[in-house]
Amino acid sequence: MYWEGTTIGVAADVDGNFEIIEPAQYPSNLVVSFIGYQSDTITLNSYRKTINIKLTSVVVWHIYQYD
Repeated sequence: MYWEGTTIGVAADVDGNFEIIEPAQYPSNLVVSFIGYQSDTITLNSYRKTINIKLTSVVVWHIYQYD
């Protein structure tokens, strides 16, 4: 996840926990993504110690055609 419009980002651990520094100002958008899930953007208007995020899984199909 990362703060939109910045280079400040972090990766979550295997349990999905993460720590990220506060943005320079609020409101700020936290962009969350993970392979196999639809990305989401969360707007934070002030500091929050805990954020619960649930991403929606997606299935990507690619059909190969052999000649």
